[in-house]
Amino acid sequence: MQKNRDNAFGYHLWLLNRLAHTHFSKVLAPLSIGPGQQVYLLAIQEEECIHQDALAHRLEVDKSNVTRAIVALSNQGYVHREKSAEDGRQWLIRLTPKGKKARLEVVQHAQAWVDRLKAPLKDDEWQQLTDLLARVCEHQIE
Repeated sequence: MQKNRDNAFGYHLWLLNRLAHTHFSKVLAPLSIGPGQQVYLLAIQEEECIHQDALAHRLEVDKSNVTRAIVALSNQGYVHREKSAEDGRQWLIRLTPKGKKARLEVVQHAQAWVDRLKAPLKDDEWQQLTDLLARVCEHQIE
Protein backbone atom coordinates (compact mmCIF):
# COMPACT_ATOMS: atom_id res chain seq x y z
CA MET A 1 0.00 0.00 0.00
CA GLN A 2 2.76 2.49 0.94
CA LYS A 3 4.58 1.91 -2.35
CA ASN A 4 1.48 2.92 -4.31
CA ARG A 5 1.17 6.10 -2.26
CA ASP A 6 4.83 6.90 -2.88
CA ASN A 7 4.29 6.36 -6.61
CA ALA A 8 1.17 8.54 -6.51
CA PHE A 9 3.07 11.27 -4.66
CA GLY A 10 5.82 11.28 -7.28
CA TYR A 11 3.29 11.24 -10.10
CA HIS A 12 1.36 14.17 -8.65
CA LEU A 13 4.52 16.22 -8.17
CA TRP A 14 5.53 15.46 -11.74
CA LEU A 15 2.07 16.33 -13.05
CA LEU A 16 1.90 19.63 -11.17
CA ASN A 17 5.34 20.53 -12.45
CA ARG A 18 4.35 19.71 -16.04
CA LEU A 19 1.06 21.62 -15.74
CA ALA A 20 2.86 24.63 -14.26
CA HIS A 21 5.46 24.52 -17.03
CA THR A 22 2.72 24.41 -19.67
CA HIS A 23 0.75 27.21 -18.01
CA PHE A 24 3.72 29.53 -17.61
CA SER A 25 5.06 28.78 -21.09
CA LYS A 26 1.73 29.94 -22.47
CA VAL A 27 1.15 33.05 -20.35
CA LEU A 28 4.77 34.23 -20.48
CA ALA A 29 5.19 33.69 -24.23
CA PRO A 30 4.34 37.35 -25.05
CA LEU A 31 7.23 38.41 -22.81
CA SER A 32 9.62 35.86 -24.35
CA ILE A 33 10.32 34.59 -20.85
CA GLY A 34 10.49 30.87 -20.23
CA PRO A 35 9.23 29.15 -17.09
CA GLY A 36 12.84 28.66 -16.01
CA GLN A 37 13.55 32.39 -16.19
CA GLN A 38 10.52 33.66 -14.31
CA VAL A 39 11.90 32.58 -10.95
CA TYR A 40 14.88 34.90 -11.45
CA LEU A 41 12.63 37.89 -12.09
CA LEU A 42 10.64 37.01 -9.00
CA ALA A 43 13.78 36.56 -6.87
CA ILE A 44 15.13 40.03 -7.62
CA GLN A 45 13.24 42.69 -5.70
CA GLU A 46 12.11 45.74 -7.63
CA GLU A 47 14.75 48.19 -6.33
CA GLU A 48 17.38 45.62 -5.42
CA CYS A 49 20.93 45.34 -6.71
CA ILE A 50 22.19 41.84 -5.93
CA HIS A 51 25.39 39.93 -6.55
CA GLN A 52 24.89 37.05 -8.94
CA ASP A 53 26.36 34.62 -6.39
CA ALA A 54 23.90 35.85 -3.75
CA LEU A 55 21.07 35.23 -6.20
CA ALA A 56 22.31 31.66 -6.70
CA HIS A 57 22.38 31.21 -2.93
CA ARG A 58 18.89 32.71 -2.54
CA LEU A 59 17.44 30.32 -5.12
CA GLU A 60 19.61 27.39 -4.02
CA VAL A 61 20.77 26.74 -7.57
CA ASP A 62 24.13 26.33 -9.23
CA LYS A 63 25.93 29.54 -10.19
CA SER A 64 26.11 28.41 -13.82
CA ASN A 65 22.30 28.18 -13.94
CA VAL A 66 22.04 31.74 -12.69
CA THR A 67 24.58 32.90 -15.26
CA ARG A 68 22.65 31.35 -18.16
CA ALA A 69 19.31 32.76 -17.03
CA ILE A 70 20.65 36.21 -16.22
CA VAL A 71 22.53 36.49 -19.53
CA ALA A 72 19.31 35.57 -21.37
CA LEU A 73 17.28 38.08 -19.34
CA SER A 74 19.96 40.71 -19.93
CA ASN A 75 19.91 40.08 -23.67
CA GLN A 76 16.14 40.66 -23.60
CA GLY A 77 16.54 43.89 -21.63
CA TYR A 78 14.93 42.66 -18.39
CA VAL A 79 18.01 42.93 -16.18
CA HIS A 80 21.18 44.97 -16.16
CA ARG A 81 24.48 43.26 -15.32
CA GLU A 82 27.62 45.09 -14.35
CA LYS A 83 30.91 44.14 -12.77
CA SER A 84 31.19 44.93 -9.09
CA ALA A 85 33.48 47.85 -8.29
CA GLU A 86 34.65 46.03 -5.14
CA ASP A 87 35.34 42.69 -6.82
CA GLY A 88 35.69 42.54 -10.59
CA ARG A 89 34.91 38.82 -10.54
CA GLN A 90 31.40 39.50 -9.23
CA TRP A 91 28.40 40.60 -11.27
CA LEU A 92 25.77 42.96 -9.87
CA ILE A 93 22.25 42.40 -11.15
CA ARG A 94 19.30 44.78 -11.12
CA LEU A 95 15.99 44.94 -12.90
CA THR A 96 15.63 47.42 -15.74
CA PRO A 97 12.40 49.41 -16.12
CA LYS A 98 11.31 46.77 -18.64
CA GLY A 99 12.21 44.08 -16.10
CA LYS A 100 10.22 45.78 -13.34
CA LYS A 101 7.16 45.88 -15.59
CA ALA A 102 7.64 42.23 -16.60
CA ARG A 103 8.16 41.24 -12.96
CA LEU A 104 4.76 42.69 -12.06
CA GLU A 105 3.16 40.69 -14.85
CA VAL A 106 4.96 37.52 -13.73
CA VAL A 107 3.76 38.12 -10.15
CA GLN A 108 0.18 38.38 -11.43
CA HIS A 109 0.50 35.16 -13.44
CA ALA A 110 2.09 33.37 -10.48
CA GLN A 111 -0.74 34.48 -8.19
CA ALA A 112 -3.32 33.33 -10.74
CA TRP A 113 -1.61 29.92 -10.81
CA VAL A 114 -1.63 29.68 -7.01
CA ASP A 115 -5.31 30.65 -7.01
CA ARG A 116 -6.01 27.79 -9.43
CA LEU A 117 -4.16 25.36 -7.18
CA LYS A 118 -6.00 26.58 -4.08
CA ALA A 119 -9.46 26.43 -5.68
CA PRO A 120 -10.43 22.88 -4.64
CA LEU A 121 -9.13 23.32 -1.08
CA LYS A 122 -10.38 25.06 2.02
CA ASP A 123 -8.07 27.70 3.50
CA ASP A 124 -6.96 25.44 6.34
CA GLU A 125 -6.28 22.57 3.90
CA TRP A 126 -4.14 24.87 1.75
CA GLN A 127 -2.22 26.04 4.81
CA GLN A 128 -1.64 22.46 5.93
CA LEU A 129 -0.48 21.46 2.44
CA THR A 130 1.98 24.34 2.19
CA ASP A 131 3.26 23.74 5.72
CA LEU A 132 3.86 20.05 5.01
CA LEU A 133 5.58 20.73 1.68
CA ALA A 134 7.79 23.34 3.36
CA ARG A 135 8.79 20.83 6.01
CA VAL A 136 9.62 18.19 3.40
CA CYS A 137 11.69 20.70 1.40
CA GLU A 138 13.56 22.01 4.44
CA HIS A 139 14.52 18.46 5.36
CA GLN A 140 16.01 17.89 1.89
CA ILE A 141 18.08 21.06 1.68
CA GLU A 142 21.61 20.54 2.92
